[in-house]
Amino acid sequence: MQKVESSDISKKVSVRLGRKPVLEGFEEELVEYCLEMDRTFYGLRRRDVRKMAYQLAILNKLKHPFSIEAKMAGKKWLQKFLRRHPQLSFRKPQLISMARVQAFTKENVGLFFNLLKPQLEKIQFRAHRIFNCGETGITVVQHAPQDVSI
Repeated sequence: MQKVESSDISKKVSVRLGRKPVLEGFEEELVEYCLEMDRTFYGLRRRDVRKMAYQLAILNKLKHPFSIEAKMAGKKWLQKFLRRHPQLSFRKPQLISMARVQAFTKENVGLFFNLLKPQLEKIQFRAHRIFNCGETGITVVQHAPQDVSI
């Protein structure tokens, strides 16, 4: 019987079994793009990520098992992609109206706090006496959000 060194065994054991990822060299690029979109408050849907994977495979002439009719990667591919990259996940975004998004600027926030500070000093409320609540309790957002990547 031949004696095998432990370094040889560790090399053999560290070999990954199964298929290689379809976008092996481009997955990190796709992950970075998803994270950049999240940083700019533009979340991507599952469908968007699947379509981008298909486009990456086509543009780089990679052999792929993706659907040519649907022009996107499959649901199983996305599931495995997310497993390989745990920094990505899908979350349900908070409902918010377009008017609120457009009004939320640095100038408007500064103006609000410039008005708030003298009032708080005048009334002398402590922080535990300030509550966050809406005026009417009626939502102005018209649709239910879809899950987006983060």
